[in-house]
Amino acid sequence: MADFDPSTYHFSDADLQQIITKTSEAVNEMNTVNQTVQSHTDALVDANRSDSGQILSGHLATWNTDFHACVNNLNDLNQKATALLQVNRNTSTETTAGAK
Repeated sequence: MADFDPSTYHFSDADLQQIITKTSEAVNEMNTVNQTVQSHTDALVDANRSDSGQILSGHLATWNTDFHACVNNLNDLNQKATALLQVNRNTSTETTAGAK
């Protein structure tokens, strides 16, 4: 396997803007799904006081943990892409200004 050359690795502004937009949309969609799940959680657990209800309750707790981890990871990715986009734009501006 060849050594990785970081100078060949580049995200364009358009690539980064797409990542930012898509991660933001994904967070919004995840929040919508979570609101639906949460709105039914109490009723589902109350209606199922059996062993299956306990299993369901466990799965809902797992959902809650996984949901927050997923949203946090998407937000982290979004922040990193936003920071990289800013670096790209600053570098482009500084390079252009320096070349004059």
